[in-house]
Amino acid sequence: MPRLKSRTREYWDYEAHMIKWGQIDDYQLVRKLGRGKYSEVFEGFEMSTDEKVVVEILTVIETFFSFFFQMLKRVFQPEVTPPGEIQKNPNDFHDYQKYEVVEYETLKPAGPIKLILLEDVEGIGHQLDVVSVDQSLARKDLLLSKKAVYASPFDLKYYADMKTRMTEELASRVRIPYELKIVGRDLQKMVVPIEVNMENHWEFFLLKIHSADKPISGLNVDIEAKLFRFYVVVNQQYIVPMLGRITNISADESNQIISPTSTAPRDKELARCHIRKEFPLYSKTNDFTESFPVFEHMREHAATTPQ
Repeated sequence: MPRLKSRTREYWDYEAHMIKWGQIDDYQLVRKLGRGKYSEVFEGFEMSTDEKVVVEILTVIETFFSFFFQMLKRVFQPEVTPPGEIQKNPNDFHDYQKYEVVEYETLKPAGPIKLILLEDVEGIGHQLDVVSVDQSLARKDLLLSKKAVYASPFDLKYYADMKTRMTEELASRVRIPYELKIVGRDLQKMVVPIEVNMENHWEFFLLKIHSADKPISGLNVDIEAKLFRFYVVVNQQYIVPMLGRITNISADESNQIISPTSTAPRDKELARCHIRKEFPLYSKTNDFTESFPVFEHMREHAATTPQ
């Protein structure tokens, strides 16, 4: 075996070495000297001074520990030692080693975690809101994606001051209530089948269905299976563009017309029917009353991108 290189006594005096914490980018590693349980040791030099150093890099511990918390109390309390006498060791008495469980923390379900949102999160809250969410959602989504931070005392004060400074900016943002968004999405997925009589005259009541200025009426087989645009107003705040498909029906089975299924149309079919793609329009105030000209307003101000 090769002989180990002799070292001076000062070399092995670990307490005499100056340990500095630093960034690995400040050092150039030359070769690996060894490894420990939680670290790896390299020989290298500091790039700014060319000084030879030994670099110890701590490794990430990926072991997950489970902690079980119990609150215990003694069944038999030891006698109080009189002042000036020697304290007796409780472990010398069998009865003093008996304990009973007062509280078993692990059996308690973990409660929600308070977070501060750093951006608008649909279904949870708006930017700089303090919310309570399930711990699984918080740790696996919101915290990992940096959409939120823990509501620590420092962060509560820090982001409260930031919210005060951003009051005007936050108030100017258009924030659609989550429940209205869900209703709008569900409605826009539908193509409403409008079944009309192919033998008797019919006409849409335009006060109930906000559609084109020109009334849609029949008998008219030419509009069979044609798409048309109409609007539904939710809570006098949310205008949802919807599509309908006209289907002529008759009591006489020999006159029935086979129409396509009411599936969501593609862009080509919308263009063929001279219908543009529109998205719901939101108003902070209850502007969209029964007398409001919905169709004319949407013709000029319809949202072509999601709000």
